[in-house]
Amino acid sequence: MSSKKKTIKKANGMGSVYKLKGNRRRPWVACVTTSIEQSESKYKQKRKIIGFYESQEAAEFSLWKYNRNPVLFEELQKLGALTFENIYDQWSKMKYKNLSQNAVNGYKAAYAKCEAIKHMKIADLKTMHFQQIMDESELSVASDLKLKSLMVSVCEYAMQNDIITKNYAKYVMINRKEETEDIHKPFTEGEIKKLFRHDEIPFVDTILIMIYTGFRVGELFEIKNEDVNLKTMTITGGSKTEAGKNRMVPLHNLIVPYVMKHWNSKDEYLFRHPKTNEKINYHHYRYMYFDPIMKKLNMDHLPHDCRHTFATRLSNANANATSIKKLIGHSSYAMTEKIYTHKDLIQLRKAINALD
Repeated sequence: MSSKKKTIKKANGMGSVYKLKGNRRRPWVACVTTSIEQSESKYKQKRKIIGFYESQEAAEFSLWKYNRNPVLFEELQKLGALTFENIYDQWSKMKYKNLSQNAVNGYKAAYAKCEAIKHMKIADLKTMHFQQIMDESELSVASDLKLKSLMVSVCEYAMQNDIITKNYAKYVMINRKEETEDIHKPFTEGEIKKLFRHDEIPFVDTILIMIYTGFRVGELFEIKNEDVNLKTMTITGGSKTEAGKNRMVPLHNLIVPYVMKHWNSKDEYLFRHPKTNEKINYHHYRYMYFDPIMKKLNMDHLPHDCRHTFATRLSNANANATSIKKLIGHSSYAMTEKIYTHKDLIQLRKAINALD
């Protein structure tokens, strides 16, 4: 017996399904009649292809959906043609409104790694496509987490808007990177004294404030004047983690004058652009102030080294673990100890000599 499938006879005006010749990935065509033109005694149909499919069943089903609601079908077809880039653009417009500039920059850096899938239809993307992006990443584990978060969030947004039915990005595995040498190093005591000696240089005081408070650059420039309590001489700030949000940091006597120099009840933010009086962003601060200061003072540091310096000096001063955890804004001291404290040979020898 022949296993050849019979073509289903459809009513007039309901369209047709046929198979193209040759070796094609999607050989089955579904088409509909849009109009009938009369030429002398002959009638000619004008047809429109609504899609190409891998199987006859898929083509027939698509034709059935079209006949049920042509307008809805075409709207869904348009959504299906949206690329990862299209969805990212829509998602980012909504998402970035509620993020700090530092967080936005992190997502933008992650998106730059998605070049291979930007122009692919998001409905065609599977786990293997997202995993390839991750496998080719040479970023740190923290940056890979941000990369996965971006891909998952964009797909989640597409699901919420009925553009896709499954979020394949959430199945991506992050490869463990071999531990590399820590790129961050604390400022030495000699360097800190040098900064104090040159505090007349614009924005040197912000470096000292970060060294004595542990605030990240992005957190520092989010601090508002109302966050500075002049009675208790504390600053409330922080935004990256749940444990780090709105943490209260007492001001060391050495940096109180610097904070007061910037404080102005009439302005919203504590630190402002010297010319425009607007809030400062990370990139402007880094390339216009921090890096030039490092070069001028013959130092080799990154802005985040200030935070490492803060944690290391607290540990060296034998501050209790609970206080360090709260000041840094971590949920556990183990995280602080692993990531932020750096012990030099003098401190290690001091610890050994403390043994009975």
